[in-house]
Amino acid sequence: MSDCINWSKSLGHNGYGLTTRNNKTYRAHRLAYCDYHNIDHSDIKGMVVRHTCDNRKCVNPEHLVIGTHQDNMDDMKKRNRTAKGEAHGRAKLSEVDIKTIRDRYIRGSKVHGSTAIAKDFGVAFQTVSKIVNRHRWQSVQ
Repeated sequence: MSDCINWSKSLGHNGYGLTTRNNKTYRAHRLAYCDYHNIDHSDIKGMVVRHTCDNRKCVNPEHLVIGTHQDNMDDMKKRNRTAKGEAHGRAKLSEVDIKTIRDRYIRGSKVHGSTAIAKDFGVAFQTVSKIVNRHRWQSVQ
């Protein structure tokens, strides 16, 4: 595969290249895809232009493929680019917390049940239930 061609001009807050055409702002990789395939930007409305190189700055048309949002999410998961556990930006709990919750939990207990544990950790009782039943944080043993 050829090397990435990194956009060297304006970048958006999310790291994608930005450019303007006809007084309208576009993501540079989307226009690169359209120009390479000789299509109008409106032809890919509702679709995403995915990077096979996982480089948001790249505008090399050989690295760009069209797809759906779900295709993009599948790529992210397959390439292990999803934030999990403590690394997730909205995580309230740590791996130590998860182990403590699982060790402490006693079904039906007023002191060690889902409601009491949830209150102690500042989460919903449903969250505790999902943790102890391994619907969440499956990677923590």
